[in-house]
Amino acid sequence: MNFASIVENLTGVIVSDRSLNILWTNDQLNLLLEVPGKDFTGESLLDFFKVDDKEEFVRMLQDARDAEQTVTHDVRYERRSGMSITLRFEINPVTATDDGSPVYHISVGRSMSQSQTIRDSDSKTLQRNRASFERKYKLTSLTFEHARDIFLELDDQVVKDELYRNPDFSLNDATRLIGTNELYLSQAVNFFSGHSFTAYINAKRIGYILKHARDVVGDEPVWKTAGFGSYHAFYRHVKKHHKVTPQALLESVVSLEGVTIQ
Repeated sequence: MNFASIVENLTGVIVSDRSLNILWTNDQLNLLLEVPGKDFTGESLLDFFKVDDKEEFVRMLQDARDAEQTVTHDVRYERRSGMSITLRFEINPVTATDDGSPVYHISVGRSMSQSQTIRDSDSKTLQRNRASFERKYKLTSLTFEHARDIFLELDDQVVKDELYRNPDFSLNDATRLIGTNELYLSQAVNFFSGHSFTAYINAKRIGYILKHARDVVGDEPVWKTAGFGSYHAFYRHVKKHHKVTPQALLESVVSLEGVTIQ
């Protein structure tokens, strides 16, 4: 089983007390979030879940506890690889066996890709994103809906066909693929990914490296297999966006011994 399939099947688990302070998390959650070794004990679950309306969220959990029901909550996290991940947490009220106090057992039901996150946005999130887009690009004729369609089509093609693995894949290539212009594509990528087009493609390459570091065979360096045109470009991207060397990034996220990426 390669690292990619391992990550896709990880089950992150959290246990919190009735005051919503985190008591314990497992290593799988850390790997999903790309923060191996981080201790979340004592942190507020509300902060970890990035809850806006905390009073309403607490009431929802109290109702779920009273009714002995499971509730779900989606959270988007930015990870060190540059690729965001949205996790759907399943929150189950249970009773601690030692003293009978109520606690919450929380597991990751599923993770969603960047495109899935955008497609699954609820009406409140969609409205907030539309308003943000219109403020940022008020001088352009590109609409929020058109930009959303452009990015989703691009992301689907880039991921499905692994276009990022072509070191010559350019903004011009992407515009011809999608059937739009460079300005619209740049604005769509910048808004929905938070990156320039080049950084967006390079982030896909980093994700590939982290998933396939164990699988690379032969003499070709893993950065080249992922689509970086040179080691310098690879090194520069990692240092700029992750503030560490490529080897340090690989070791901290994948925790591999004896794997080098020079």
